[in-house]
Amino acid sequence: MELLANFNTPYLDIQTIDTFAKKVNVPAARVKAIFERLNRSGLMSKINNRKEGQSYYSLMPFVPGMFEFYYSAHPENDPIAERPMADLFESYLQGTLVQEVRSGTPWARVLPAVQPVEQLVEVNENIDVEPKILPFEQAKLVLQACRSFAVMPCACRTHGKYLGRDVSKWPMDVCIQLNLWADYIVDRGIGRSIGMEEAFQILKDSEKAGLVHTTTNSFKTTFICNCDPENCLILSGYIRGRYLATVAKSNFLPSINAETCKKCETCMKNCPARALFHHFPHDHELNGNFMAVRDDLCIRCGICAANCEQGVITLKKVRNATIAEGIAEMWQNFKAQKRGLHGI
Repeated sequence: MELLANFNTPYLDIQTIDTFAKKVNVPAARVKAIFERLNRSGLMSKINNRKEGQSYYSLMPFVPGMFEFYYSAHPENDPIAERPMADLFESYLQGTLVQEVRSGTPWARVLPAVQPVEQLVEVNENIDVEPKILPFEQAKLVLQACRSFAVMPCACRTHGKYLGRDVSKWPMDVCIQLNLWADYIVDRGIGRSIGMEEAFQILKDSEKAGLVHTTTNSFKTTFICNCDPENCLILSGYIRGRYLATVAKSNFLPSINAETCKKCETCMKNCPARALFHHFPHDHELNGNFMAVRDDLCIRCGICAANCEQGVITLKKVRNATIAEGIAEMWQNFKAQKRGLHGI
């Protein structure tokens, strides 16, 4: 622990074994043995820079970090044996963590559903009246900017399973890692390497299953999660705690064609944020019978549009909120505008 105190912020402070050994005046062989042991146990991260031929180490934060890599690495453990730790973490999550991850600039953001945005891009190309779709707003362009991809089991649903929840209604192997993190989880045997087309298909299949695409609130990202409303750590504060500053919404808003909508309520049932409702008529002429969106609750994920069999829900770009360029800037923005209990 005395050695590790020489690290600063997890993920941001990365060091090679030689650099760290000189800093703490400890033989490099001993530092390597310690770092490798901690990396195997999921307490440190190891990133191999293949271009430089160097390995960089960093402390692994609890979330996102140790939690994800533990549960994703052990999706088939004995639920009875795992239950005490799962209960302990759930208590910490709901009682402490969701109170502290609120920020004027959240570290995570919603990436809108693939199909509705593709349709919107097509409209933009034909009728240039909507704001342009930015690269970080379209899943395919996010993937095209990456060199490597991997998929691993969802840590949140694994944790939910150990709590005794029914997670069988959602797919499990849908947590997509990108670039260096893809290399990392493949090297550790947590996930498997995939191509860009398979990654894109996982996104489309996930939104059909009602899962929300989430990623870091930065142009450069390391993952795309596919989150459910009952177990996901990223969405937990927003959906279960109703702390609206725990995740950044996308720049899109669903628009429902009231004239052709059959009011089947499928969108309402699928909405992870429970932001859609059936507005029943309350006058003698029975006017005002339509499906409505609560903008204040909507996370703008597009799940309603992706699963509307009638095709009456589309996404409309309503703003051009900007994001940080890189991960380090994103974390700095998050910390600077933190609204957790200790930041009030």
